[in-house]
Amino acid sequence: MTKIVCISDTHTKEDLVKIPECDILIHSGDCDIRSLEDLEKLNDWFGKQPAKFKIFVAGNHDFFLEKLNYHNACDILNNCYYLYNNWIIINGLKIWGSPYTPRFKDWAFMADSMWLSDFIWKKIPADTDIVITHGPPWGIMDLTGIGNHHVGCPGLLKQIKKIQPKLHIFGHIHECYGEYTDYKTDFINASQMTDTYKLENQPIIWEMKNE
Repeated sequence: MTKIVCISDTHTKEDLVKIPECDILIHSGDCDIRSLEDLEKLNDWFGKQPAKFKIFVAGNHDFFLEKLNYHNACDILNNCYYLYNNWIIINGLKIWGSPYTPRFKDWAFMADSMWLSDFIWKKIPADTDIVITHGPPWGIMDLTGIGNHHVGCPGLLKQIKKIQPKLHIFGHIHECYGEYTDYKTDFINASQMTDTYKLENQPIIWEMKNE
């Protein structure tokens, strides 16, 4: 059994999140990384967590990582695996991650939906078991509280439906925290913050029997 703990959108409050012992800890972005000091603090936090493996993708509030060279970021984040449109294999699971979301105002790691579809999502390997993105796919736990609009990415949904990974983890839309299953995929919005930025949500645990 592989035990995976999913969190997202901790917004500098990582120290207040209680992580249970697990095989893999996955954080899908938004720690509010604005400086080298912030990044080093996050790395220290990962080093203290009771997980055999730790994985991180950035989010739209992680401006410093957007400016930083990927390899330099990996050197600093040496207590976890930092994924940027790439994948790793852990416990026989192929895990792919990306920080990108559809463009909205002037945040980090954003691009037009069509560009994302052509140059990011279509490159997710067909044999991927777990997809980690900061934002949700279109229509799945992506309704905003203001205006009640769907803000997920249509191209991402299309690729998820095509490859049918076992699990898709994201955050970004705080008010849609929870779990949902469709297209043979378990979806987890793991945002720790509520829509009013209160740290009230718990880490979500997902387990898979080893084949």
